[in-house]
Amino acid sequence: IVADVQNGSTMTLTLPAANAQSTGFMMKIKAGANCDGSDTVTIDGSGSQTIDGAANVVLNSPYAAVNSVASGSEWFIW
Repeated sequence: IVADVQNGSTMTLTLPAANAQSTGFMMKIKAGANCDGSDTVTIDGSGSQTIDGAANVVLNSPYAAVNSVASGSEWFIW
């Protein structure tokens, strides 16, 4: 998924439920060129599920990226 925010905006993406995915299922999320300290992409876990133990991950620089892997109960960053 490439998430490109526009100037002066933010975007939130919610990962699908990790327990609804096969263990090892991967999602790659990359910010676009406009991403910076004020134009961010927030990646949320589904419901109370976490991403590496955190409620969310924020991408705040151009072309920042995360690879997330489902464990069956939460997401991990690879």
